[in-house]
Amino acid sequence: MNHDSTDLYRYFDAEGRLLYVGISFSAIARAAQHRQLKGWWRDVANMTVTHLLTRRDAEQAEREAIITEKPIHNVSHSTGKAPKAPPWRCGTCGKGIGLVKEDGYIQADHFDEWHVVCKSCDTGTDRYWICATRVASVADIQRWSAHLMEKNWFDVSSWTTMHRRHCTIDEASTIAFLAFDRRRDEVRRAHLRRPSVSVSDL
Repeated sequence: MNHDSTDLYRYFDAEGRLLYVGISFSAIARAAQHRQLKGWWRDVANMTVTHLLTRRDAEQAEREAIITEKPIHNVSHSTGKAPKAPPWRCGTCGKGIGLVKEDGYIQADHFDEWHVVCKSCDTGTDRYWICATRVASVADIQRWSAHLMEKNWFDVSSWTTMHRRHCTIDEASTIAFLAFDRRRDEVRRAHLRRPSVSVSDL
């Protein structure tokens, strides 16, 4: 048994677009890690694995695949522009949105639940909405999280959950959670600063 043998794996979406290329001593174990950590994992529909005899062979094959095949989510060895992946997925039909103006919205309803909808699935009944193209990067999420923290309903809304379920940007749910956490701490501090009322004051 060759203990240096390494798997070269590729992930594809349902339309056959190459999402990611990587190497691992166990492609199955690595897939389980990606599933937990990568926002784009929800787009994976197919996986191919090639077994190579040595780690060095696998590293060379990985490099060549990334340079020539231009997977969407690889950063290392990438020299050309890969097709951009949609930053959001419609919660109703699963369609990718956020690349073309007015192709979808991020909305909060009257119960402070956030939804992600494409234009076709939009019912127009939500009370607060943002064009998905305006929340299409890590910097956008930071800006909008900071803005929404000023809303008195933000700390009870599902902003964090919405990112975890529907956003394909890897760091999105972490950033949204930090903003949510910061807002909750501010509310607690404000509550603690309120003067207490004793029975003798009444």
